[in-house]
Amino acid sequence: MNHRTSPVKHGRKVLPARRPQRLLPFSLLLLAAALALPPAAVSEGAERPVSDAQPGEASVTANESSTAADRLAGEINARLAEVWRREAIVPAKRTGSDVFFRRVHLDLIGRIPSASAASRFAAIDSPAERRRLVQELAASAASAEHRSRFLRTTWFPQTSVDPYQYLAPDTERWIASQLKKRLPLNQIARELVAGSRNSTPRTFVESNDHRSAQMAGNAVGAFLGVDLSCAQCHDHPQAKWTQDQFWQTAAFFERAPDDQEFALDQLSIAIPDTERSVQAALFTGESWQAQPLAASSSAQPSATASAPDRSGRALFAEWMSGPANPFFARRLANEFWSEFFGRPLTTALDGSTAGDPELEALLDGIAAALVASDFDSRLLIEAYALTDAYQLSSETASETASETASETEPGAPAAINSASGRYFERAAVRGLTGEQLFDSLDTAAGRLVVREDLDAPARIQERQRFREQFRIASNSRPQRSILQSLGLMNGDLTARLVSAEENATIAALASTPFMDEAACVESLFWAVLSRAPREEEIRRLQEAGLSVEERPTRARRYGQLFWLLVNTVEFNTNH
Repeated sequence: MNHRTSPVKHGRKVLPARRPQRLLPFSLLLLAAALALPPAAVSEGAERPVSDAQPGEASVTANESSTAADRLAGEINARLAEVWRREAIVPAKRTGSDVFFRRVHLDLIGRIPSASAASRFAAIDSPAERRRLVQELAASAASAEHRSRFLRTTWFPQTSVDPYQYLAPDTERWIASQLKKRLPLNQIARELVAGSRNSTPRTFVESNDHRSAQMAGNAVGAFLGVDLSCAQCHDHPQAKWTQDQFWQTAAFFERAPDDQEFALDQLSIAIPDTERSVQAALFTGESWQAQPLAASSSAQPSATASAPDRSGRALFAEWMSGPANPFFARRLANEFWSEFFGRPLTTALDGSTAGDPELEALLDGIAAALVASDFDSRLLIEAYALTDAYQLSSETASETASETASETEPGAPAAINSASGRYFERAAVRGLTGEQLFDSLDTAAGRLVVREDLDAPARIQERQRFREQFRIASNSRPQRSILQSLGLMNGDLTARLVSAEENATIAALASTPFMDEAACVESLFWAVLSRAPREEEIRRLQEAGLSVEERPTRARRYGQLFWLLVNTVEFNTNH
C-alpha cells in the first residue's frame, strides 16, 4: 500500500469507493475516525482463568498480598464514594469486559491482549474473573518488566532524553530483576541511590553528572516528591524551603573524608557565590545522631538495612527510603495512582499547597498500607485495578445516554471532550507510551513481543528507536503530536505490518479456508481493538469495500483494515 499518494476528498460518512484497491490513505483515515466509537457493553458469564502472559513469564504463582489488596481496594472504594456523595457526583457506569480486559493488560503488562484471550474473557467475565485476571497479570514477569520502565521514568526522568538515554536499558533490566525477586520498593530505591554494590547500575551518579547539587535535587524531587531545587539559588519569600536546606541536603552527596572513619558533621559543602558553608542536615529538621562512619572505600558493601552506613549518600538513602519517612511511601502511592487513573491524588506532596482533604486522607491511607506491606508494589497495582473507580467507563452518564463521538471532536472518544473527572468518577482516557504502542502493534500482528534477552540486536534497536519517536511526557494527555500521528500512518513499521509477509494475523485470516468474511473481519477487530465490530462499523466497512466475500483480495483488504484500525484513536489510547 502506498501511503504517500495525494489525498482525495470524501464525505465523512459516505465513502463511495467500492473497489478496495482505490482506497487511499486519507479515505482510510476518515474511516478510522468514523470507527472510533464508544466502548461496547458488558457481558457476564461463568468462570475460567484468563491470562495473556506468555508461558514461563510467571515468576510468582500464589499472590500472598491478595487479601491486603482486596482490603485496600475496599478502603479506596469507601473513600471515593464519600467524595462522590459530597460532590453530588454520579459515577460512570461499570465498563464492559472488553474495555476492562484491554485496560488492565496495558496497565499491568504494557500491551494489549491477544485476540483469543480477549474474546474468551468476554464470554466469562464476572467480578471473580476480573480479580483472578488482575492477580495473574500482576504476578507475571511481564508485569515486573513493565513496572521497571515506570519506576525508571519516575525516579530518573532525565534518562528518557539525551544525553542520559544510554542508562535506561541497564537501569530497567536491574529494576526488573529486583521486582521479579519481589524485593521491597524501598530496598530497590535505597540501593539505587546508595550504590553500595558493584552490580547496582550507577544511574543515580551518572545521570546527575557526579554533582552533589544535582544528586540532591534528584533524590528529593524524584524519590520523595519534594521540590527543593527551587531554593538552590536563593530563598523565595513564599517558598517553604530555604537555600540552606537545599545545600545541607547536597552535603550528604559530597565525598567523604579520606579516613577509615568519619562523622556526619564532617560532611559539608560551600554554597556557591557566598562565603558560607553548611553541614549535612535533613531538610525536614529531624535530628540525626552523629556517629563514626566507615569510609566507603574501607569496607565490604552490604545491602542490609542494619549494616553500618559507609558514606553520606548511603546515610541519606537509608533515611529517604525508611518506613518512617513521611514522603517516600506517599510519593510512590501517588505516582502509581496517577499511572492507573491519569491524574494524581495530590499535586503537593510536601504540603506546600492545600489539596482536597478527603483525597489527601486517602493517599495517607494507601501510603500506610504500602509501608505495612513492606513496600510491595504488587499491593498497589492489584488494589488499584480492583477498585470500583478503575473499573468505570470513560464515558459520563449523559454521554452514555445521548452522545456519539461524531457530535464532539471527530474521531475522539467522548470522554476527551467532557468534564475533567477530577474525582475519578469515570476512567481517564490516557495516551500509550512508545513501548506500549510498539508492543501492542506486535501483539495485534501476531508477532512475539520483543525480549531483550532473546531477540536479535536489530529488533531491540528498532523498538528503542520507536519508543523514542513515540515518547510521551505524561499519559494524562491522550493526543499525539502531528509528527507522531504521521509517523504511525506512514512509518516503516506500519507499512510492513500491513503485509501478510510480516503480519501473522493477516496471513492466517487470508489463508484460512473455513472462515467466512464476517468471521475474518471480526477476528481482525479482536486482534487490534480487543472487541467485536459493531453493526454500524460493519456497514461502513461494507460501504468502503473492505468487507466483501472475495477470497483472492483478502490479504490486501485485511492489510488496509489493519492500517485503518491501528490509526484509530481507540487503538492509540487506554480508555
